[in-house]
Amino acid sequence: MVNRGGRVGRGGRPVQGGSVGAGEGLHLRSPSPRLGPPGVPGRVCRPRSGCIAVPSVVFGFRKAGSSSAIWLPALVSLGAGVLLALAIRVNATLGAYVGPLGSTFVVHLVGTVFALALLVRRLGRTVRQVLGHRPRYELTGGLFGVVMVLVANLVVPHLGMALSVGIFVASDLLCSTLSDHAGWFGFRRIPLSWRRVLGLVLAVAGVLLVRWG
Repeated sequence: MVNRGGRVGRGGRPVQGGSVGAGEGLHLRSPSPRLGPPGVPGRVCRPRSGCIAVPSVVFGFRKAGSSSAIWLPALVSLGAGVLLALAIRVNATLGAYVGPLGSTFVVHLVGTVFALALLVRRLGRTVRQVLGHRPRYELTGGLFGVVMVLVANLVVPHLGMALSVGIFVASDLLCSTLSDHAGWFGFRRIPLSWRRVLGLVLAVAGVLLVRWG
């Protein structure tokens, strides 16, 4: 038997404490919303309004351990890398006519409209409910995006597309490796290994070869 406060006791008697132990009841009340692990479907639970399902991503990636757990995300990432290179070239070309800042504004305006079109159809009010309970620093990704596009618009005409993208990828790989090793932002920790260090060295070597090759 569960009373209005969400506490269960022996024989249906209410329990005043919130801890669970031998001979004690179970406290079902959730003081704050709960989210599943990053990148997998989860649920957001509120004390009064119940739980709502949270879709993870647009693509239905399988759980870790399945045969497609690596290859499918890797193929999608490969396609995203091609799109990133094309976007940098297109943005830089537009920046030559409207200026780097003007090109940055157009890029994010178009991206915002496109994202809203996808968001309204797929997720509805779920996103608004989730965003209300997320840390504020998780909302700053758009600021980083503006800086990235602006920097790309400035440096690509001087360095060329291959060298610029190579530097971006090498620095991104370094930061991502450190993030995996430390388990930043709640993601699964992936310890640093000599193979990963070798990959970083090869990435830097690739940039040097593009520059002086």
